[in-house]
Amino acid sequence: MSAVNAALRPVFDLLLAPFAAWPPIVSLVVVSLLVSVLMLVVFKKTSNQAALAVVKRKIHAGIFEIRLFNDDLRAILRAQNEILRHNLTYLRLSLWPMLFLLPPLVLVIAQLQFHYGYQGLRPGQRALLEVDLSPEAASGARPRARLDLPAGLRAETDAVWI
Repeated sequence: MSAVNAALRPVFDLLLAPFAAWPPIVSLVVVSLLVSVLMLVVFKKTSNQAALAVVKRKIHAGIFEIRLFNDDLRAILRAQNEILRHNLTYLRLSLWPMLFLLPPLVLVIAQLQFHYGYQGLRPGQRALLEVDLSPEAASGARPRARLDLPAGLRAETDAVWI
């Protein structure tokens, strides 16, 4: 998997290069829109649209049945059971397109994580440092701990123990 991600890294570097000067949200929105359109096209081409339309109509019929017979508990429960059954059929019909959609989508998400998920601190940016102590160190009295900062960094507040 790392070989695939390593091979895709230069491709995504090239695709995201025009958006380097903009805030990350711009490139994420553009990539999301493109991926969404491609997903819709692939889903349409790989799914049984006629069967999905029939199932959707049956789900809508169940919802209308609940609205129409809202004073008959048996009819409502029967309609809910039918809606659940048709939802499961809809999910079953959606599994085949998902086999085509999920692998490329996982690769795109991994590349976006590589590009935007990890970022160092910029000059002047504030950060919260959180430390979890081992149970042995945290039991009993408060341990003596101190923070040694390198040159150029400063602590704005004292330690807060929670």
